Amino acid sequence: MAPAADPPRYKLVLRVHSAEELQHSSSQGAYCKLYVGPTAMTDGSHKALAKKDSNESSTSAEEMDENWQLEVRRTRTVHQQPNTLAPPETIWDEVFEVPVHDLSNQILSIRVKSQHMFFCPVIGACAVSLVNLCLGERLEQWFPLKKGKKSAGRIRVMLLIAPDDMPLIPRRKQVNQDQ
Repeated sequence: MAPAADPPRYKLVLRVHSAEELQHSSSQGAYCKLYVGPTAMTDGSHKALAKKDSNESSTSAEEMDENWQLEVRRTRTVHQQPNTLAPPETIWDEVFEVPVHDLSNQILSIRVKSQHMFFCPVIGACAVSLVNLCLGERLEQWFPLKKGKKSAGRIRVMLLIAPDDMPLIPRRKQVNQDQ
């Protein structure tokens, strides 16, 4: 009997370009938290959601770790300069590569947060199911941000699913200085 082949591995190449019409007033700036996992992370914290999921299921800790593979990334904080001639826009223009294990159940969640000293409230969030993306095809699009049921602005991102072994040369890759 032939050994079972490993399932194909992929990577999500994600470019967080900019956001418009953000509903916040922090002079400290804004940043994005990016989550890739089996659950949309648009409400609450990812730690609370993981704890809730583990309490509701009767699976072992080992099974939970295997099922709850969550990748988290963060953009740098951008301080928006007031400009009366142009509409307010926050530009990050950062590229991330995130490993993806199973395209059929992975969701990209983007939470735009307001930078404060002790507590960083969510300005708005969105979630994108990766199952709808075509392998090797770039999708560049504006996604609406919501806070609860209210509109909170919009975010422009580029998404690309590629085989994990495919080398990519990003247009611009920036070092995250906020970590």
